[in-house]
Amino acid sequence: MTRIHCFLGSQSPRYVPTVLAAARQLADLGQRTLLVLAAPACRFEAQLGRSLTGEPQTLAPNLQGLRLESLREFERICSRLEGLVRPHLPAPLLDKVFPAELPLLPGFDGLLTLNRLREAYTSGDYDAVIYAGAGDLETLRLLGATEASDWYYSRLLQELDLLDLNRLLTDLSGPLGAVLVGGTVDVAGLRRALDQVRGWLDETLVVSRGGALTTLLVGDDGPGGVETLAWLYGNALQMQAAVTAALVPVAAITPAVEQLTPLPCFPLHGTDVETCLADLHRLDRWDRLPAAHVPQDIDRAQRQVRVFLPGFTREQVKLSLFRQQLTIEAGEQRRKIPVPAAFQGLQITAGRFEAPYLTIQFG
Repeated sequence: MTRIHCFLGSQSPRYVPTVLAAARQLADLGQRTLLVLAAPACRFEAQLGRSLTGEPQTLAPNLQGLRLESLREFERICSRLEGLVRPHLPAPLLDKVFPAELPLLPGFDGLLTLNRLREAYTSGDYDAVIYAGAGDLETLRLLGATEASDWYYSRLLQELDLLDLNRLLTDLSGPLGAVLVGGTVDVAGLRRALDQVRGWLDETLVVSRGGALTTLLVGDDGPGGVETLAWLYGNALQMQAAVTAALVPVAAITPAVEQLTPLPCFPLHGTDVETCLADLHRLDRWDRLPAAHVPQDIDRAQRQVRVFLPGFTREQVKLSLFRQQLTIEAGEQRRKIPVPAAFQGLQITAGRFEAPYLTIQFG
């Protein structure tokens, strides 16, 4: 089974050599490996001694690499989507829009990256895909994109069933809109096209929920380095990412273990590729490590739920209940947790955060 490994900790001086060492190790083990880098990837290209493009290039036996080019990816995806929706929308509407003229909106890069990783996963061409993002917050959003998209998609279809799209277009745009659109929207056909998009989303959900997508943290021994690791760990858990281990400079290994337990922490002894490669060889197949256990306790007798939230302060944690779903806001992420069956219909009577646990009381 193909596995995708995402690395967090991009500000660490050990990040680039660790990612490159990981790619080399898997390739040396005979795994067909693809290294996917977000732009600008200058530090990686300097280490590799070559520039990358949006198409895979051979870097070593069993190892290929590419640098994501969002505009080219966007045009390619737009062309595919146009083929899906064109039969169901009035021709004049689409004939006035050309993929090559569309600007990228904030957030598009992450979706395009997610689709490229999905394609690499389903292609059958690779045993391992290693992804290194340009920034940790962007990568965290990427890790949570499948679950968030699933939620938005489900809500969109619920509203689409209740929506008279043609009447809405007429009411909003009047005669001018009728001239521009020049026909009616085939809502049923549009939904069938959305079902195709749903199929792409389901493929991505299989990757994240099926254990094929794992996350590793790379640490720093400078001021705030361990605290940054804890923040990354907590945010990754908020995105329901499968975090397997933290790779930490040997000087910071003791405080890292104290703050990150139960996450396994392994030492890094240097800042160059060869030393990082030797550190990875000391591990027993880091790429096969299971996701660290995430404590989450349900006490039916006390009507309590305890959620593990490392790396946060009390001021950063907020809690709400809507439609039998708990929404936990911590740091820069929102996480949705279904209310346990035993507590369905009950209200939240108290919420208390004592690091690293949020205790939720129902009554």
